[in-house]
Amino acid sequence: MAAQSDTELARLRDFVANSWLRVRDVFATWDEDGSGSIDQNEWQRALNALLRINAADASRLFEVKDA
Repeated sequence: MAAQSDTELARLRDFVANSWLRVRDVFATWDEDGSGSIDQNEWQRALNALLRINAADASRLFEVKDA
């Protein structure tokens, strides 16, 4: 499972690195409630919309990034 998380994190890094959007702009888009942080539901929706990552994989990545 760790290898899968590493792969998904690599995809996310590549997306951000290759995107024309700046990280701050991406964050602001994902932070739907304007709280200044990304909660697990916002994270799941964003990863699904951008990378077609399912909710279970997004949850695992959330736990990794939030550790």
